[in-house]
Amino acid sequence: MRLKIILQCFAMVFMIFLASGCLTIEQTLRFNKDASLVVTYAYAYPTAREEALKAAQAEIASNIRKQEPSSALGLGFMDENTVSAFFSGTGVELRQYKKSIGREKTSITIIVLSRDGAKTLNNGLFGAFQLVAKNGATRFDAAMPAGASWLPSGRRERLRKLCKDFSITLTVIAPSEIKASNAVKSNGDTASWSLGMDGPKGATVFEPPASMYVEW
Repeated sequence: MRLKIILQCFAMVFMIFLASGCLTIEQTLRFNKDASLVVTYAYAYPTAREEALKAAQAEIASNIRKQEPSSALGLGFMDENTVSAFFSGTGVELRQYKKSIGREKTSITIIVLSRDGAKTLNNGLFGAFQLVAKNGATRFDAAMPAGASWLPSGRRERLRKLCKDFSITLTVIAPSEIKASNAVKSNGDTASWSLGMDGPKGATVFEPPASMYVEW
């Protein structure tokens, strides 16, 4: 049930972001040798769309909490108090919240630390991610929602033109050299996927890969 709600949450926020104009989302997970995990969120969006985004987020957050009160991850990233409250009592430390408001663009960086990365990740706090150790290897898996392939082709084309710079990037930094991955880019201990408005099947926000994995 929790995974389903998280994926629904991601899908709805995704559609809000598409409607908001040019937005970039970057999430980086750094797995350390001491079993801790540092997660960094970096958002950038048009400053002029701030109030519209807040209003849409508040409505969706209310609906999601009715089904699963603790599954509103990501919905309140625009407000430091909301982010702090979300991680309070989870065993995850909020290390940094920085919001820079420019004339045209607003950027937000959030950095959190979990002392027990596997436990926190597998509990679903950071999204539909799993970390499993087996036979001497560790595997990270990220289940992806269906994207927006269901949108009519005409609407997809309009969104491509309106939000041509929209992108989502997920980066995983392993504590040792990566042995296997389906990442678009992989080098040493780092693997990353970037989904934009255009590209081949499995590499866009309309048709994302079914899953992402890294093994070390």
